[in-house]
Amino acid sequence: ALYLFLPLPAIFALAFVTRQRETWIGALFTLALAVFLYGDLFVPKIAPPHPPRETLTVMTYNMLASNSETRSIIRTIRLANVDVVAFQEFNPLAAEAITRDLIDEYPYQVLAPAWDVSGMGIISRHPLYANGDTLPSEWVAAPQVLTLDWHGTRTTILNVHPKSTNYHPQDFLFAADQIE
Repeated sequence: ALYLFLPLPAIFALAFVTRQRETWIGALFTLALAVFLYGDLFVPKIAPPHPPRETLTVMTYNMLASNSETRSIIRTIRLANVDVVAFQEFNPLAAEAITRDLIDEYPYQVLAPAWDVSGMGIISRHPLYANGDTLPSEWVAAPQVLTLDWHGTRTTILNVHPKSTNYHPQDFLFAADQIE
């Protein structure tokens, strides 16, 4: 039935050439009927909107072991407004401030602060459980492998601090000398 409207461009051309009012009315009526019956075939389909889903938000924060600006640390975490924060180079001053100031917002805390770069910690708005898993390889600090209970779904959370791969030229020269 769509093919019945194929002569429509020719009818418009005829109406333009003859300038007859009746031909224009007939062509416009036929066009309106074609759009009414088949117009949706030429319009892209828009998917219905999905209901909003809750999203788990996670932030990693390498604090620099010597960072003593605890007010800035607390402010940064609050501004980020995330569900989980994983810290590396986490020092005892920061751990004390987070425990004191963020315990209501982040009641689940697994903290292992240290005065050197090996300090680690995770805070969460959702329950955290140690699961006893470990990761192989060498790390700056022992990785934290935890289970997060997010609305009944258990998810593994990893907090790792990999060793730097920034080698200095003298390291290569020393290694070359060792080979010879």
